[in-house]
Amino acid sequence: MPASDSRKDAVFVALRRAVIEQMVMPGAQLAPDVIGEEFGVGEERVHAALLELVDEGLAEVRLADLRIHVASPALGDARQLFEMRRCLEADVVRRLIRRLSADHLDAIEAHLRRQERARLFGDGQAIRVSGEFHILLAELCSAPVMVRYMRETVSRCSFILSLFARPWSAELSLREHRGIYDALRAQDATLCMARMEHHIDQVEQRAALDTQRSYPDFAAILRRYVEDFTR
Repeated sequence: MPASDSRKDAVFVALRRAVIEQMVMPGAQLAPDVIGEEFGVGEERVHAALLELVDEGLAEVRLADLRIHVASPALGDARQLFEMRRCLEADVVRRLIRRLSADHLDAIEAHLRRQERARLFGDGQAIRVSGEFHILLAELCSAPVMVRYMRETVSRCSFILSLFARPWSAELSLREHRGIYDALRAQDATLCMARMEHHIDQVEQRAALDTQRSYPDFAAILRRYVEDFTR
C-alpha cells in the first residue's frame, strides 16, 4: 500500500473510532483544517478519509453549507439495518464454517481477548470493538464485497447503538460472541446460525432513546486518537 494511502487510512480509522465511540456530537462539522493540523496530513488525505466516512454512513454532506458533518441517524433506521444485517451474518456463517482453519480460530480468539479488555474503557469503545468481531468474521471469508457490505452495515449499527443504546452489558455481548465462537469451533453450522440470530436479536433490543450526552472540544477529541496514528 502506498504511504499516502496508509496515512489516509489511519486518519479514517481514527475518525471512525471517534464517531462510533460517540466522542463527536451528531451533526457536528468535521473540520478538515482541524483534522489536518492535528494529524499532520494534507487536505487531500483528509478529504479522502472524510469521503470514506460518508460511504460508511457515519458522516453526511449538508446541502446547506456543502460541508461534511457527523451523521444524525434516526432510531427508526435501525430496523431496516438489522434486517439487512441478519441476512449478511447468516451468509458469513455459512461461508466461514466451510473454510474454517486453525488460524481463523486463533484470530477470532485473539479478538475476543481484545473485546474483553475493551470493557474497561466504557460503552463507546466496547460497542465499537464488539462490532468489529462481526467484521472480522466477514474478513476471514476472503470475500471482499461481503466485507464491504458488512463493514458498512456494522458501522451504522454500532453508531446507532452508541447514540441510542440503553445501558447494556459488555459482558453479555462477549458471552454471546464466545457462544458463536464455540459453535464455529465445533463446526456446527445450525447451532452457529441460531446463536448468531439470537445475538443480533439481542443487540437490536438494546437500542433505546438516550440523548443526554455532552461532548468535548473537537480538536481535543482528535488528540486522543493521534497517538495511535503516529505509532
